[in-house]
Amino acid sequence: MKTAEKTKVLVIAPSLVGGGWISLDEPLKNIANKFRFIVAGLGPAEHEMRWATLYRIPYFDHRKVGLTVSVSSLFSVLYELPLILTAFLLMVIYRPKIVVGVGFCSSLSVVPLAKIMNKKIVVSHHGMFEYYCGETTKKIVKILGKFVDEVFVNSEGSKEDVSPLINSNKVKIIKHWAHDVFFSIKNDDRLILKKKMGLSNKFVLLYVGKIDREKLASVLVDVINKLSNYGDFDDFCFIFIGTGGLVRKIKDLKKKYTNVKYFSYIGDRAKLSNFYSIADLVWSYGDITYLARPAVEALASGVPVMIPDVPAALRKMEQNMRIRHDLVPKDVGWVVDTYDIDGISKLILRIKREKKVNTTMRDRCRAYAKKEHSMKNTEIFTDALTKLSSI
Repeated sequence: MKTAEKTKVLVIAPSLVGGGWISLDEPLKNIANKFRFIVAGLGPAEHEMRWATLYRIPYFDHRKVGLTVSVSSLFSVLYELPLILTAFLLMVIYRPKIVVGVGFCSSLSVVPLAKIMNKKIVVSHHGMFEYYCGETTKKIVKILGKFVDEVFVNSEGSKEDVSPLINSNKVKIIKHWAHDVFFSIKNDDRLILKKKMGLSNKFVLLYVGKIDREKLASVLVDVINKLSNYGDFDDFCFIFIGTGGLVRKIKDLKKKYTNVKYFSYIGDRAKLSNFYSIADLVWSYGDITYLARPAVEALASGVPVMIPDVPAALRKMEQNMRIRHDLVPKDVGWVVDTYDIDGISKLILRIKREKKVNTTMRDRCRAYAKKEHSMKNTEIFTDALTKLSSI
């Protein structure tokens, strides 16, 4: 008996690394037995993609040029032009039933051909229109958006941002999720790893993510400099993991202080989970209505987070917007005044000296992440894709 052919899905990705891609990578990989995925992507890939047929175009690393690309919609289209042309070709060759785009630029660019060929269009959207796009761009999105079948965003705020342009019934929220590996960290493992790394008696403050001005890494640098004035500064270990425009600044800080360590981007989740496991506090970032993925992974690992109250989005910073201090429940972390370096430093000292990060707090962090940010969230996307394939 002949086996039924898998439904073909073309995935268009301006970047094969970073948060936007991670949000798709795991959910798609988990249903690769039901679909045949063809992926067209720009730049370096995070890891080998055995679950898909990959067409990767050698290109810039989006983690390093993302801020420049987002300057204007026209710039984004020009940047993604090689990807868009490749997507056109792959649509003709493979005739996929569904086209999934990371971001509206690549997704809407293929709308005319996709609709002529009667394809379903899905958008995974992690950006924003307000403050970033002009009225002409919004009008184009509103016109072409009528032909989009599903849009997935990561928060209520993102849904509110996109709903004036796209029918809100098509927009679904998928909160950031942490992989199961981060939930698997046990306290005994934590103590063993910390001892192995020679950090048993250290208070470890960890930063994971893009190291640039948009993600407020420079604020942490200022905090470290302020903490150096206190007698127990040597009781700390500060670890930075990531790439970005401020890496040179971190390397200079490493030369200045022996208790500052820097590691480049780590794509291996098991290895990354080891760093979360030795942390006592994770300095991270967020937006008005959601926490960034590193913060979610930290909570899943049983580590409280500290979030500056300025959203990690340049245009929102320029509008003097602020994150509400109740975005993070008080029993799993702190939202702090970004510009009160002295206040932040004293709070970190108090957390260390009063041993606030104990087993009880770690258990609360993990329980909160399990409730709000488990991999169960990905089922919203995979269920929708399965439904579209049957229409």
